Amino acid sequence: MHGLGRSCQRLGCEVDGASRVKLPCFQRQVSGCLKDRLLSQHLASSKTTLPCLARSSQFRTTWRPQSSSSQTNAPHGIATKCIATGQPLVEVSGKHPRPLKGVVKLECTQHKGQKDRKHSTSGRGLVAVISKYRLSNSDGSFDNVVMQLMSIDVEDKGAIEAVLNRTVKDSKDVTKVLRGLSKRKSVRCALKVFLWAKNSGVGVNVYHYTTLISAYGRSGSWLEALSTFEEMGREQVDPNIFTFNALISALCIGGEFDRAVEVLRSMQEGGVKPDTITYNTLLSARSEPTCRKALALYEEMKLLGLCIDRTTVSALICACGQGGQWREALRVFHEAAELEVELDAACYNAIMHVCAKAGKWEEGMQLLGQMKARGIPPSVGTFNVLMSVCARRGRWKLAVLLMRRMKSYGLRPNTITFNTLIDAFNRGGEWKQALQVPADMRATRVEMDTVTFTTLICACEKGGEWEHAMEIYGQMTARGVPPNESTFSALISSCKQAGQVRRAMEVMAEMRKYGLEPNTITFNAMIGVCGRAGDWLRALDVYDDMVASKVPPSVVTFNSLIAACGNARRLGTALDLYHIMPLRGLSPNLVTYNTVIKACVRCSQWEQALEIYREMKHEGMMPDRKTCHRLMKACKKCGAWRLLAEMKKSLKTETSPSPTVLNFGSVSRQAHKRTPT
Repeated sequence: MHGLGRSCQRLGCEVDGASRVKLPCFQRQVSGCLKDRLLSQHLASSKTTLPCLARSSQFRTTWRPQSSSSQTNAPHGIATKCIATGQPLVEVSGKHPRPLKGVVKLECTQHKGQKDRKHSTSGRGLVAVISKYRLSNSDGSFDNVVMQLMSIDVEDKGAIEAVLNRTVKDSKDVTKVLRGLSKRKSVRCALKVFLWAKNSGVGVNVYHYTTLISAYGRSGSWLEALSTFEEMGREQVDPNIFTFNALISALCIGGEFDRAVEVLRSMQEGGVKPDTITYNTLLSARSEPTCRKALALYEEMKLLGLCIDRTTVSALICACGQGGQWREALRVFHEAAELEVELDAACYNAIMHVCAKAGKWEEGMQLLGQMKARGIPPSVGTFNVLMSVCARRGRWKLAVLLMRRMKSYGLRPNTITFNTLIDAFNRGGEWKQALQVPADMRATRVEMDTVTFTTLICACEKGGEWEHAMEIYGQMTARGVPPNESTFSALISSCKQAGQVRRAMEVMAEMRKYGLEPNTITFNAMIGVCGRAGDWLRALDVYDDMVASKVPPSVVTFNSLIAACGNARRLGTALDLYHIMPLRGLSPNLVTYNTVIKACVRCSQWEQALEIYREMKHEGMMPDRKTCHRLMKACKKCGAWRLLAEMKKSLKTETSPSPTVLNFGSVSRQAHKRTPT
C-alpha cells in the first residue's frame, strides 16, 4: 500500500506536517487508478463479505473534503449505494453494526513494518485506512423497520409480527423500534411491538417499559402511562431514574402537576435519587406550577445539591411570571447570576417577558444593557419582548428605536416583530404609520399572517377608514390567510364610525361561512355599530341572538345597550338593562353609571339621575368631569343645593393642579412679566 502516497502526489495532493493528507482531487470522483488501488489492497488485506467490490465499476464513491480544524484535517467522503444491489453500506468493524450515514473518513498514517503509527514524520509511503463494510437490509437505526410498521394497519396483527420476526433479533432491537415509534407518536403501534416482545421469546425489560411510558407521554395519554408504570410493579420490574422521569413528563404534559409531585415523593421513598431533569420537567409543566410551589421545588434542588442550569432558571421565571410575582422572578434571575449559572438569551427573554407583563419596561431596557455587558448576543425574541412592552404603553417611538437597534445587531425582524410595531403605532394613536408597515415587510420579505392583517384592520378602525379595512380584508383572503374571530370583530368595529349596520351584518354572516361562531367581543362590536347608528331595536335583537347562542354577555355588552337606548331616549329600557346586570352576575362599573346618568339627563329625569349618583357614590365611585356637569344641572333643576355645593367642591379639588416646581416657576414668570420696570 506504499503506492498510495505516490498516487496522491501524481494527482497534485499535498501532505502537511502532521502526515494528514489534503486531497483536492477528491472534490471530484476518484480517479480509476487510485480507487482500484484502495479497493484491491483493502480486499486483499481483510476478509470481507463484499464480493461486488472486487470490480470497481460496481462501487462508486464521490469524495468531498469537509472543513475542519488543522488538528483533524482528515478528508471525508460521501458514500453512495452499491450499484449491484442498491443496498446501503454498514460498518461492521465494531461489535455492533453502525450505518455509514453517508460519510466515509480517510485517515492517513505512516506505514512502518506491520504497524500503522499516526503522526509520524519519517518519510515513507502514506497509507489510507479504510473500515470494513458489509451490506445490510437495515440502516442500523431501524428507521426502515419503524416506517414499515407505521405503514401497516394496527389491527393487522399478522403483518406486524411478520416484520418483527424478520428484523428484530434481541431486546436491544426492540428498544430501538420502540424508541423510533415513540418519537413519531405512534403509540398504538408501539404497544403492539411491546406486547409482541412480551409474549415472544425476546421478553421485556425496564427500558421497554420506559420507552412505552415515554410514548404515552408524547401523545398526551397520561392515564395509560400511569397504568403501564403500575404494571411494572406487578411484573416485578424495578423502575430506574429514566422511568420516573418519563412518567413525570407524561403527567406534566397531561396537566397533572400534583400527581407528578406525588411520583417524585414515591421516587424518593423508593431510594431513587431525582436529578436535575426531574425537577426541570416539573418546573416546565404545561399547567405551570404556582409561584409558591415552583420556589419550593427550587429550594429542594439546592438542598439536594443538584445542578441549577439555564432550563431551571427559565422555567422558574416563567412560573413566577404566571403568578404575577415579577419581583420573585427578578430575585431568582439575579441569584442565578450569583451561582454562576451560564445564562443565555432564552433566560433573558423569559425575565423580560415577565417584566413586560408587569409593565416594567425600564427593567427590561436595563436587562438589555446587561446582556450587552456580559457579551450575550440578543435574539430576535429579545427585541420582540421589549417592543411588546413599549406597545402596551403606547411608546411607539421607543419601539421604532428598538427596531433600528435590532437591525444594527444584524438580526432580521420576523412577523412577530412587525406585528408588535403595528400594535405600538395603534396604541400610540399613529394609525397612519401603522398602515405603512406592510411596505417594510414586503421590502424585507417577511410574510404577513392573520395577526398582521387583524392589527391593520384595527388601525383602520381607529382612523374611521372602514372602506380601507374592507380592502385589507380582501387582500387577506386573496393571499389565502385564514381570518379568525378577532379579524371579524375588528371588521365590524371599523363600521362603527360610519354607522354601516348593513355592512356589519354582512361581515357577521361571512364569519359564519368560515365556520366561526361570534364570541362576546364580536357581539359587543355589533351592538356598538347599531347603537352608533341609532338602531336600538336592532341592538336588542343582537343581544337576543347572543343569549340564544349561549354566549355570555359582559359589562361592555350592557354598557353598549344602555348607551344605544339612552341615545334613542328609551330610558325605561335603559333602566331595565341596568337592573338586569346583577341578575347576570355582573357589577356596573364607572362607565355603566355614567352612561345611565347621561340617559336620565337626556330624558330630563333629574331625580332619577341623582338616585343613580347616590348608588354610584355608595359603591365608592365618582363620576367623571362631563357627568359631574350633567349632575350639577340636575341639582339646579331639583333644588338640591347642598349636593350641588358638594359636587362643585369635589370637581374643583379634582381639576386643580398640584403645586409642582414647574407650576411655581410658571407663576413666578407671569408675576415677573406683570411687574413694572
